[in-house]
Amino acid sequence: MPRSQRRVSILNSVFFFDNRRGWAVGTGGAVIFTTDEGEFWDKIKTGIDRTLYAVWFLSPTRGYVAGEDGMVYYTDTGGRRWTSQPASSSGEAIRSLFFLDDDHGWAVGDGGLILTTVDRGRTWRELRLGGGNSLRKVWFSDRLTGWVCGERGILLKTWDGGQTWVSDKPPVQTDYLGMFFFSVDDAWVVGDRGVVLSRREPGTVRQ
Repeated sequence: MPRSQRRVSILNSVFFFDNRRGWAVGTGGAVIFTTDEGEFWDKIKTGIDRTLYAVWFLSPTRGYVAGEDGMVYYTDTGGRRWTSQPASSSGEAIRSLFFLDDDHGWAVGDGGLILTTVDRGRTWRELRLGGGNSLRKVWFSDRLTGWVCGERGILLKTWDGGQTWVSDKPPVQTDYLGMFFFSVDDAWVVGDRGVVLSRREPGTVRQ
């Protein structure tokens, strides 16, 4: 483990573009990266002083990170230089990023925050769920169909790009903190109390 990695106190999220190149983000604006399948990691000097919770890369050079105060940061140099993109007017922390393609992306976070962009993150439109619970992960299969999960049993689906959301009827009421989709009909959701949900048939979520 390189010394640069040992100086990072907490890492909150990791993203791999392919089997060799990956990035992880954490406290104090920390961004570390690897180009050798994770054997060695180097710390990037970002100039960001906020805790980062989310990272997503669309190519080896172009990516996004986000975190405290509703800020999104963009790079087209693989992380050597970053440009801030204020996303949330409320300043709520962003917990998860997802980009479907070069232009279309979503972000979710505290206070039921949902953000969407159609222009590579230059501008973000703010949506919000009622209840004010923290949203932890977002995933979209196309520009209209997507899911979010979060605290207090939130597992929701949209068919209209995030304008409206309906419950995907999880069988357990707990804090849902992560999810991974192979496809619309093959997905996993995990949460508090060791809960693991799987989706293996259209329209159903089972424990």
